Amino acid sequence: MQPGYLKALTLSIVLHVLLLGFLTLSVAWQQFSRASQPPPALAIQAAVVDESMIEAELEKLAAADQRIREAEEQRRRQLEEEAARARAEREAEEKRLAEVERQRQVAEQQARDEARRLAGEKSEREAREARETAERQAQAAAEQQRLAELEAARLEEEKRLAALAEQRRKEQEERARAAAAAREAALQAEREEQLRRAIAEEAARRDAEDAGLLDEYRILISQKIVRNWIQPPGAHSGLRCELLLTQIPGGDVTGVEIVACNGDAAVVRSIEAAVYKASPLPPPPDPRLFERKVRVFFEPDN
Repeated sequence: MQPGYLKALTLSIVLHVLLLGFLTLSVAWQQFSRASQPPPALAIQAAVVDESMIEAELEKLAAADQRIREAEEQRRRQLEEEAARARAEREAEEKRLAEVERQRQVAEQQARDEARRLAGEKSEREAREARETAERQAQAAAEQQRLAELEAARLEEEKRLAALAEQRRKEQEERARAAAAAREAALQAEREEQLRRAIAEEAARRDAEDAGLLDEYRILISQKIVRNWIQPPGAHSGLRCELLLTQIPGGDVTGVEIVACNGDAAVVRSIEAAVYKASPLPPPPDPRLFERKVRVFFEPDN
């Protein structure tokens, strides 16, 4: 019997004794109440309530006692199972060692018997050779045992190395996840910074446009084209053409498109030539106003 179970049993007995004393006092109190208080119905109701409470407490104690006994019994069975497994492992190891010893003794006995037989039948040289053979066999058996022990040690080392490799792999994965998270955070910060700069650039560009700098930039381009225009004979007053220019940073013109024009083909060709002669185009008053494709109006009469 386990010490914990004895302790639980002692506690249960003490609680039962206390409940019995409480029951005795309750019954005495009920009798006193019936003697001092005439209404019999109330006294009977109190007695019933007290007895039900006592029965409920007894049932709780019985259930607790049962749980304690079941826990102790389960623990006892676990201990017995662990002890049985330990005994089985020890007995198996003892049997294995006994078998090894028996085989060794058998081999030695066989070698001795063979040596005695050869000693009686053959020369001393043959007997010596037999003894040497027996020794070699014994050494071979010992070597086989040593190799078996080395193999067991090797397997154990492989398990240890595999566990170490798995631990390192998990650590590397964790470091890789942390590095990826750091890179993602850095990229996110960079994207947010780029977005912030783009918003700031766009706001500054809108401010510059609101200040009329974009219109001023387009007028400067149009004026330079007009200055480089050679008016053909067929040009008339009131000429107005809408141009879409393509430029690279620095103002060099890479293309021109006449979107609309009230002049003839000769006038259109002269305007295109004037655009390329005006290259590079003047820079914008604010660098943020630079556009690769800029739309201007060609109005030489203005």
